[in-house]
Amino acid sequence: MRHACISRVPVIFLMLLACSLLSSCDASPRHQTGCSFWQIVASPNPGNVGDGLSGVFALASDNIWVTGSFASTSTSTDNRTLVEHWNGKTWSVVPSLNPSPEGEGNYPDSLGIIAGSSANDIWAVGDGTAHWNGKAWSIVSTPNLHANLNGTELADVVALAPDSVWAVGSTSSIERGQLALIEHWDGKAWSVVSNPQPQGMDSKGTAALWSLAPLSPSDIWAAGFYELPGAVSMRYLVEHWDGRAWSIVPTPAPARKLDNLRHIVAISDHNVWALTYNGSLLNWNGKVWRLSTLPNADQNGYSVSNLAALPNGQVWLVGAVHDPTGPGPRTLIARSVQSCS
Repeated sequence: MRHACISRVPVIFLMLLACSLLSSCDASPRHQTGCSFWQIVASPNPGNVGDGLSGVFALASDNIWVTGSFASTSTSTDNRTLVEHWNGKTWSVVPSLNPSPEGEGNYPDSLGIIAGSSANDIWAVGDGTAHWNGKAWSIVSTPNLHANLNGTELADVVALAPDSVWAVGSTSSIERGQLALIEHWDGKAWSVVSNPQPQGMDSKGTAALWSLAPLSPSDIWAAGFYELPGAVSMRYLVEHWDGRAWSIVPTPAPARKLDNLRHIVAISDHNVWALTYNGSLLNWNGKVWRLSTLPNADQNGYSVSNLAALPNGQVWLVGAVHDPTGPGPRTLIARSVQSCS
């Protein structure tokens, strides 16, 4: 099951939410896609101007959390954090913290991806790496492979145990460009784990891994993108860990030139979901990737920003949908009610 809650709301709020997490549905009709049925689930919208969701954390069929933001005025500084909880029947708003502008300065927004194996073992990654031991946060050093350029940036982290934490991202150098990066924590230190770069990346290409999806310590998926030197289009990048080594899993060509895989969730080795930056949804059946159209929220446009899966195979999507009757977007939550076969 997924351990990381991916969201871009202020990191101090995410850290406190992570600590607390580890301590009758009004829905529209089903919509058939090329690979699944989706059901839009009604969700609260506390803002008068706009609401949207960016993170989803699925613990059980009656315990799902989503994060995002809402605004009641058109002033950008009025954006407030939004947390909602699913109890198996309805979604409800959960009170959340909103740090003052002065306090936020101590918690860079780029350090906003969290994962934890327990209430006193939580990690946050981004431009740096921080660890919560149940009492305080501390900065933990990670290998900085190429300090002569942008160095190392981690985009996602999953904690399988106190001595088994994985993180992915990218590292840059003047000599080789930007490379996909995978690191592992063994309980004492972070180390770089060798992973294959896409063919043709020998001279200043661009590659990165954005998302992790563990099934077990010997079965982990990672997703991102790569762009070959001189190319004008991106390609999807998926890598798999079998307990011994990382290998590249072939993927189809993106439908658009500028696209990449933002998030990946794994239910089994024959049921893996990947969400693209441009909003497409791919499903791996163990042999090939298939395109699955997204829920037909309405005819006014919508965006899906994140997804999560339950052990029973159900997938939840979150994002925002345009509201033609109001001044801004509203929250979008959808769930699969029939998996790909």
